[in-house]
Amino acid sequence: MVAPQSMEAYDATPAGEIRRAIADGRFEAKGDPVKMAQAMMEAAEQHSAPKRLALGAGCYTSIRKALAERLATLDAFKEVSISVDVDS
Repeated sequence: MVAPQSMEAYDATPAGEIRRAIADGRFEAKGDPVKMAQAMMEAAEQHSAPKRLALGAGCYTSIRKALAERLATLDAFKEVSISVDVDS
C-alpha cells in the first residue's frame, strides 16, 4: 500500500491510530479495493451523491450503532429541546 506522509495533527486521533495499526499489521483490511473503488465511482456519479459512503459490513455496523445511540440521546431530551422555544 502506498500511503502519504503522516500529519502530526492527526497523530492523537482515531485516524492516527488506524494509520499505526495498518503500519504494524494490527489492522486487517477486509475490503476488496477494486469493489471499493467501483462503489465510490458509482456513488459519485449519482444525482444525489452521498456525503459519506460506508464501505464494508463492519464500517456500516459501527456507523449505524453510533448513529442509533446519538438518536436515542436526542430523543431522550426531546422535551427539553422543544421547551426552550419562545412559543412553548
